[in-house]
Amino acid sequence: MTDLLTYNPVNTGINVLSELPPRTLAKGVTETGASYQKSKHVHELIVKDNQSTTGLGNKSPGCTHIVAAICTKCRLHVELEVKYPEDVDLKGCCPNSTHLLHHFRYDASLSSPLDPATTQLSSQFPIRRDVRVFVCSSSTCSVRAKITCSAPVVTERYKDLLTNKQVLYARRVRAINENPEVYPDKDKHPNPATATRVLRTLVQYQKNVMLRSPPPKDTISWVNKHYLECLGADCLEIMEHLGFKLDEVIKLCLLCSKLIS
Repeated sequence: MTDLLTYNPVNTGINVLSELPPRTLAKGVTETGASYQKSKHVHELIVKDNQSTTGLGNKSPGCTHIVAAICTKCRLHVELEVKYPEDVDLKGCCPNSTHLLHHFRYDASLSSPLDPATTQLSSQFPIRRDVRVFVCSSSTCSVRAKITCSAPVVTERYKDLLTNKQVLYARRVRAINENPEVYPDKDKHPNPATATRVLRTLVQYQKNVMLRSPPPKDTISWVNKHYLECLGADCLEIMEHLGFKLDEVIKLCLLCSKLIS
């Protein structure tokens, strides 16, 4: 767990989760010439309760326990999953009188690691994931642990689109100039939406659909002041990632299954 707090999924040196540390010859130098490439900071992880399971102390065949978290500094998503096989022998499962703790060993055949030579853990979609699977080495225990690290969902560009004051001002001006039917008076001194209003609008669009049961195929009118000023055409990529799409009648239609999944 200590290694996880400084884990860099795209390091090109020794992977601290899956490889044994080499003998150190001097400060920062190893016998293989490789080095640990840690993250730029110690991850400060907070638990995502809505994506984590409860009853972590429960042991039963086939059960899975998940703790999901996100780093408050770099927005790296980390998920730790412990799975008990369907045919597990709970009496021989660790911890027991013989083995007080699990001894997890990395299993490359079950893992899907990122290739640091060809992949950057950027926030481009589809989201990049680094998956490392470990299996308990005890002959009487086959519990698996999986660590999944995912790229931040919100890119720096998306942050600008949603919060940058200059971008929000330009969006308001463009909305007025390109939609005279919506703004017949053409405000001479447009007041842009604040970042808080933009983010609340984005969340509200999601809640309006997610709270409905069964979820409908919903639409958002493309030409209305609220949408034009808060999100507009330049945020279409964000809306599409959430499951919305621009249809033939110039409305944003929501594919609810993608948003809720």
